[in-house]
Amino acid sequence: MPRGAKPFFTADQDQEVIRRYAAGETLRAIGASYGVSMVPVQAVLKRHGIERRQLADYRWKPTPENRAELVRLWRSGLGVQTIARTVGTSNDNVSRYLREEGIQPRLGARRRRFNGDEVTALIAEYAETGSLAELGRRHGCSHVLIRNTLKRAGVKITYNGHEPKFWTEERIQWLREQHLAGRALADIGHEVGYAPSAIGRKLLDLGIRSAELQPKRDWSPAWKGGRTVDSNGYVRVLVADDERHLVGRTISGGYVLEHRLVMARQLGRPLLKTETVHHVNGNKQDNSPENLQLRQGNHGKGVFLRCADCGSHNVEAAPLT
Repeated sequence: MPRGAKPFFTADQDQEVIRRYAAGETLRAIGASYGVSMVPVQAVLKRHGIERRQLADYRWKPTPENRAELVRLWRSGLGVQTIARTVGTSNDNVSRYLREEGIQPRLGARRRRFNGDEVTALIAEYAETGSLAELGRRHGCSHVLIRNTLKRAGVKITYNGHEPKFWTEERIQWLREQHLAGRALADIGHEVGYAPSAIGRKLLDLGIRSAELQPKRDWSPAWKGGRTVDSNGYVRVLVADDERHLVGRTISGGYVLEHRLVMARQLGRPLLKTETVHHVNGNKQDNSPENLQLRQGNHGKGVFLRCADCGSHNVEAAPLT
């Protein structure tokens, strides 16, 4: 035993674990009965030199005794997934054998699906009851699955007779005030239960310009002035609002590759997906206009284009004839 390690089980419990394992119980089932994982049970077998069963012998089998154990675990309040982990079989097996015993297991959104007729009936039931929880109990699934099914069918979900809307005018005004007061996005998000990135996107949707966001970023110790170098050695910069039309979609929270932005400025348009920008001198961080060349598709490192006849670098694309 490693120095400092202490067995989880007592000597008497060791013998009990060995007896139960020899009787055919799984490591997970034994560990679950003691409120631990299978690791301490494995340690017992190792200490006493007991060889582990092969996978074929270890696999759960639907014997009458094992099926009765499924029913017992179910009636004790465990869910399908917990039972499957405990006995060492799949969720589908547990669900199937419980149904064969006359038990309708609780089904989650990942398994339960409604067909067309069921969706029509579900819409009518929702119009009658107005309760997602009640429909979930009726159909043996979660209220989230009921809600998502109804929303896909075009049904507006209401709570207390009105459609839910988190970002009301009052909350939007509050968000503006909190942001202008200098509160961090993480603090605002923590108060309303949103991620900081979601708060940031909401501020952008509300028309808060990046120039207004800039002073807030200066307070962060990680702020580098809107300019950083990625893991590939390329410079990324924070694009201004008046240049967003040149870059299309941004990456990494408003940052873009500087060499593509510089080339887009030169052309006065955003680059196509098939267009790449080549650094003539091979320095990825030298994004001066004279060091950049526009290419079609991937290009080799440390090469440039020139006329093979006259050596001129004044090369341009021409339409095929």
